[in-house]
Amino acid sequence: MRVLIVLCSLFTLFSVKAQKKIVLSGIVVNAESEALVGANVALYNAADSTLITGKASDAKGAFQIDCKQINRCYLQISFLGYKAQRLGLVNVYENQELGKIILETNEVMTDEVQIIASQQVQDLDRMIVYPDRIQVKQSATPLDLLANMMLPGLDVNTVERTATALNKAVEFRINGRKVNVKDVDALTASNIQKVEYIDNPGLEYGKGAGVVVNYVTKKTIAGFSTSGSLQNAVWVGFGNDFLNMRWNHKRSEIGVSYNTMFRKYKKRSNDQTNQYFFPDQTEILREYMGENTPFKSQEHNLNISYSLMKEKDYLFSVIGRMAYKYNEKNYLANIYENGTFSSRQGSERSTRDILPELDIYFSKQIAPQQDLSINLVGGYVSSDLDYWYEEEEMDRYFTSFSADGSRYNLIGELKYNDRFSKNHSLSIGIKESHFWEEDRYSNESGVRETDNNYLYAYAQLAGNFNKFIYNAGVSGAMSRYSQLDRNFTFWSFQPAISLGYRFSKTSLLRYNFELSSEDPQVAYLNDVVQVVNPYLQSQGNRNLSAYNTYENSLVYSFTHKKLNLQLSGYHYYMDNPVTDHIYYDDKAGMFINSYLNQGYMQRYFLMAYGRYSGLFNNILTLSARLRYSHYKTSGENYRHHLNTFSASFQANVNYKDFSLLLTADTRDKYLMGERLEYRSLSSIAMLQYSKKHFIVGLGLYYPFAKQWDAGSDLLSSITSQKSWTTIKDNGRMLFVRLSWNFFSGRKYKSGKKSLNNEGGMPGLSTMPVID
Repeated sequence: MRVLIVLCSLFTLFSVKAQKKIVLSGIVVNAESEALVGANVALYNAADSTLITGKASDAKGAFQIDCKQINRCYLQISFLGYKAQRLGLVNVYENQELGKIILETNEVMTDEVQIIASQQVQDLDRMIVYPDRIQVKQSATPLDLLANMMLPGLDVNTVERTATALNKAVEFRINGRKVNVKDVDALTASNIQKVEYIDNPGLEYGKGAGVVVNYVTKKTIAGFSTSGSLQNAVWVGFGNDFLNMRWNHKRSEIGVSYNTMFRKYKKRSNDQTNQYFFPDQTEILREYMGENTPFKSQEHNLNISYSLMKEKDYLFSVIGRMAYKYNEKNYLANIYENGTFSSRQGSERSTRDILPELDIYFSKQIAPQQDLSINLVGGYVSSDLDYWYEEEEMDRYFTSFSADGSRYNLIGELKYNDRFSKNHSLSIGIKESHFWEEDRYSNESGVRETDNNYLYAYAQLAGNFNKFIYNAGVSGAMSRYSQLDRNFTFWSFQPAISLGYRFSKTSLLRYNFELSSEDPQVAYLNDVVQVVNPYLQSQGNRNLSAYNTYENSLVYSFTHKKLNLQLSGYHYYMDNPVTDHIYYDDKAGMFINSYLNQGYMQRYFLMAYGRYSGLFNNILTLSARLRYSHYKTSGENYRHHLNTFSASFQANVNYKDFSLLLTADTRDKYLMGERLEYRSLSSIAMLQYSKKHFIVGLGLYYPFAKQWDAGSDLLSSITSQKSWTTIKDNGRMLFVRLSWNFFSGRKYKSGKKSLNNEGGMPGLSTMPVID
């Protein structure tokens, strides 16, 4: 009996030992001891090389893998742009701390690393996404790659080559350097190491930054590459084409890129309904029944760049840009007053802009954890505008307007970063901009000169305490405008704080508060009078002032293997914002559309997002998003409420060398003051075939709609204005795409920039809004 008891005890002991949970942990870093976030750590059985489990390193590069006891196994650690490392392990019976695992830069990458664990890492201010092999293969451009990633809140239109997020413009960056979408097109999807989707940008991104998308690339040190894309409609004048070339030798790179965009529509029309309520109780209803008229637009961009980099020391870069933009809108309509035909109306508005620019950048690593960056941009803009409006019948009414301007700009920015401890960093920066403009208007004699100076400075501290993450800072700005005999100076103070708590490696809750000050647009400060029609004229207001916006948000994110979820809640409050102000001028005998600081605007916004990837053996990926907004606006003579719902859906199907993209968005609305905007619907269906260096695609723009349409509604009680524009050419528009990417002798290293500014905005900034 004693022998039996002993044998049972030994059997139980060995059984417990065999079932003991083992933890393998370590930190993945590069040669500079920088954490590699999202590195793939996979555990294999050495006997048959079968995968046991796999995880991704966290925001600190750390990982923990749970497994059972095993005699022989090995860890495979891989990261895009680095050589994979294999660690053999024998007799794994206890927990093992593997320490730092250093990955070396992959000098020549012949194929992409196969992602095993989650592709996304959620941080306090950003989501870091690593593209997988299929996403890269089926992406003709980096913008296509962004669409295939299906990020929460981000709307990417791969046909128009645009991106928006939460009704805000998207700011693009490459390795931290601010660029435009044309510069993004100069990249190739295979050269992108990761994408940082910064939906909670800090003060370092400047005043008014909405959402930032930062492409982090693999730095090329040798070889030649050329890439391009031709995307054109079959029966409609619609195209987006570009060509890029890169030469690399040792520390130097020379790049040349050309981009062109053109639109030529024949079936564009605009309908308007305007009501005027005069003080003497007279009411006039003017209906504009629009007819199809032509629309033309084209844009050409040429960039020539040179960069010189010494790793861990300095980076010098020069970019020369030249852009030409032309836009022409025509309107033709029959006008009915109070139900009776009145006249026939025609109008045309055309603009031309020429924008040369020189961009110089230099960064220096002054200590192992400290770096200094400087950016200088100088440019010139030449602009011309022509506008005429005519009504013909018994009494002919005609008005015309023209303007031309010259704009000079000089922008300088300095930035200092200090990672003074393992978990904390300090960032300080200052930016100064100078703009000089000379405008000539046909209804004025002489030259209208405008000087615009802008100064911005910030300090920001970021870090973490165990599971708590923080980002806090303060900034100040000064804007000064000088025009004719008037000077305008606006000061602003902007504190911002973000707090986050990481419940686990897969879930994060964050809160953000930001106080920002918005300056009135220069065009709104202009007192130039522009006659719109016989009853209405547009005029600025020189007495406008800056106003504050308070933003609070709470976001919960969950990322686990193939599933991604995000729940968001936002509250915006604008105090005394600049909005439309409509009144009747007895002397002029006309209604005046001007601007005024008045009342408030509130918006409550909720969003739910979900994404599931890898369905049917990695063939299908689905994403969906629901939005709800409640608006409350109040002014001197108005008070409005609005509830809006919108939804979007996207499906990506990938099978061997074929891919199918389907997107659909419902119409969204936006209310500011008394102006209600109706956003356009959006839908795309595109089938692609990729083979080696080529991608061929065939698609339909608006496959479920007969036309593109959008509009606006001015809810004034004394003069309501409704406008609706349609473009039938866009409905079920068939387009083709051909993309290519060739390279020779490509080798890679890591390197990045942190600043860039762009002064090449269209001129005539003092021009009143005319459309």
